[in-house]
Order: sequence, then C-alpha cells, then structure tokens
Amino acid sequence: CPMPQQKLHDLIVLCEQMDIAMSIMEVTDIEDLVYRKLNRFHEQTSGMSSVAVEGKRPDEVLGPRAAHNLIARYMNCVNTRAPFTYEEVLDLPDGELWWQTVLSPIMFEDDQVIGVIGASIDITARKRREISDAKALAELRKLNEEINMYTSMAAHDVRGPLRKIKVIGELISADMSVDPQEPDAGVMLHGPQRALITSISQIAEKTLAHIDSILSYSRALSLTSEVELEPIDLGLLCADLVSLVDGDAQLRISYPHTKIMVERVALQIVLRNLLENAVRFATSACTIEVMADARESGDLIFKVSDDGPGFAPGEDPFSGTAASSLQSAMSGFGLASAKRIIETRGCSIWLDGPQGGATGSGAVIAFTTRGNIVKEEEGGEA
Repeated sequence: CPMPQQKLHDLIVLCEQMDIAMSIMEVTDIEDLVYRKLNRFHEQTSGMSSVAVEGKRPDEVLGPRAAHNLIARYMNCVNTRAPFTYEEVLDLPDGELWWQTVLSPIMFEDDQVIGVIGASIDITARKRREISDAKALAELRKLNEEINMYTSMAAHDVRGPLRKIKVIGELISADMSVDPQEPDAGVMLHGPQRALITSISQIAEKTLAHIDSILSYSRALSLTSEVELEPIDLGLLCADLVSLVDGDAQLRISYPHTKIMVERVALQIVLRNLLENAVRFATSACTIEVMADARESGDLIFKVSDDGPGFAPGEDPFSGTAASSLQSAMSGFGLASAKRIIETRGCSIWLDGPQGGATGSGAVIAFTTRGNIVKEEEGGEA
C-alpha cells in the first residue's frame, strides 16, 4: 500500500496493543476526517464499535454538536501541527463519560498531516468526586454560616445576664465589705456569704471568658471563600455543555471563545444548570456572555439568556429545586443549589433580564464568580 497508508496501518497495529483508549482519524485529500480505528480499550470504555465507525466521518457517527466539537479540536491539531490537550465530556448511552484527551498529528514527508491519533484517559470518577465535593462544600459552608449565626445569637443572649450577675456580685461585695462602725456602712458580709458572692462573680466571669473562647474557636474553623483558579478555554467548556444540553442542535446557542482564569468545577456546575434551564424554555436561541465585573476586582460576570416565556412577575427562580432531564453528577439539583455554590464563594446570582410573564420576553440570569479574562477572542455560535 502507499507509504502514508502504511504508516497509518502501522500505528493502527500499535495502538491496538495499548491499554489506553486510542483512536486514529485519517485526514483525507479534501481536508476531511474519517475514522480509521478505535482500539479495544476505546471500545470497552466508550461502548462504540471500531468496525461500525471505520471509514465514516464524525457527523455520520455522532450527534451534530458532538461532531462539530470533535472536528474543531482535531482540525486545530491538524492546522497547528502540534499536540492538543483538552478535557471533554461525552453523552453516551451508558451515561456521561469524562475524558482527558491528547491529540497528536501523524506527520508524513513534506510536513504533511495524514491523520490524528488521540489518547484518552477516563477521568469520570475524578470528575464526579470533584463535583460531589463542590456541592458538599457549599452545603457545609452554608451550615457553618448558620451555626456561627446561631452561636453568636446565643452568646449575645447569654452574655447580658452573665454580665449583670458579675456586676451585681461586685457591687454587693463592695457595699457589704466596709467597717460596720462607720455611720453609713452597710451590712458586713460573713465568711460563707462572702465566699458565695465571690464564687458567683467568678463563675460569671469564667463563663463569659469561655463563651468568648468558643466564639473565637468557631471563627477559626470557619470555611473561607478562597478558591483555586486555573486557566480554561471557555469556548471548549461551553461547547461540551451545549453538546450535552442540546445535542441535536435544535437551538441557536452562542457563547464566547475566551481564555479565562476561574474555578473550573464550580463554573461547570452552575453553567450546566443554567443552560439546561434556558434550553428547556427557549423558543429558538440561548446566549452565554462573560465580562469583567467593573464593581469588583478579580470577579467575572456571566449571563445566560433565552428567548422563552420568562419568569412570572415576582417569581423566584432560585427557591425551587427543579429536576433536570439529564441524570448526571453535574445536573439535576436545581437553581437553588447553584445559588448556594455561588454565594458560598462570596459571589452573587440574580435574575437580570425582564420577567416575561405573558410577554414572552425571555429570561436572563446573571452571576459573579472569582476570576479574570486572560485573552479576548471572537465569540462563536453553534
């Protein structure tokens, strides 16, 4: 066979021996992509059949949005002639699968790219832990805030009477400890009485000090809102989420292709839930926007909008726990929990657009999160 095909064949034989999910795509003369091989480990992990996909283009195998995302990433590897690493989530019949994928161009003479080989590691268990931990931490922070509030209230209620007891004890000791021979002297305290009053004052004083130490300990245990920021490609993240919530491309969904520093897992959870809500009620289009928050340094503002009926006047979209139609670790816990995740990080979420009611003017939900824009790029639509 021709030399390029021989090289592809050799790689196919090699990847079949690897205990890691691997795929090989051939770049055809018309700069199109076709499947050449999914190794046995890929088949076991994804449930896809190499024989069933061989010779087919991505759009003949995957849904419209998933195919669009895959082609864009593989062609980026082809055009740059350099390895490309990304995190992706796939909506498969057996559930969502998270992969960390590395694409590498298959080069031939004259710097010709004849194919792309992809190696993927299953990170589903890790992602589920991260998402579960993010939710649990939000609940724990909320509970901790409530405990601190009730502790402070209880301490305030107890401090007043204790201070009065302490002061009264001191006054009694002062007034009744003078010489009875003096004309204006009070009653002299006897030994047991003096000991009782002194003991009461000391108990009150020690209890007040103990309450202060408990409050200090409680504050020391408070969970901070510090978060770890990491660089992410917002376009890639949004493309995956859009593929999950609108895999058949029934809507026009636009989102920014921007590099940002942000807390990845929290953003994935909140954006996923807001997008699911928007897609559920949208008529024809949804939009994701991101901008720097002029009010706060180190914050970003996200807005997710749709052209559906909007919320009824006075309706609070964050008070319920609407279930998601997609059963995954990231979805199905409602806008109320998304609100909690945002607020426990010292940020906020609100209904930003008009409340539609019967006017059908759509809804806009905005939220802030810690982060900053690294690089502005041209937005995209899918």
